Amino acid sequence: MKLKMTAVAAILVLLQACAAFGLPVAKSFNERLASGYATATAVRETTSAWVDSRVRVAQGDSTMTPEQRTEALAAVRKDAQNIQDQVDKAREGLDVANSLKGLDLKSAEARLASGLVILQALQIYLEGK
Repeated sequence: MKLKMTAVAAILVLLQACAAFGLPVAKSFNERLASGYATATAVRETTSAWVDSRVRVAQGDSTMTPEQRTEALAAVRKDAQNIQDQVDKAREGLDVANSLKGLDLKSAEARLASGLVILQALQIYLEGK
């Protein structure tokens, strides 16, 4: 599972590096929206892989007491739930942006930008894990 988490994190880094190498970057509203949805999925998968790896580490750590293990796993799960909740909110913002694009493009762009910022912050947070 650690390999899966590493692979997903590597993909996230590569996607961010595309612009630096002159590769096409999502520019249109629809391209950025699609990129946002893909990023939300990647963040969810990375979070899941991170939780799985932390559970395996805690279960294999013979220096932890059962109480410490329980507390550590509870903290990991709480952190993961917080991340998932933020992804839910970011996705809701992407959905709102999508529904507004034909009505008020300026507002749609603002919603899209805020959703993308949230997702980027979550990516950076997970890269530190």
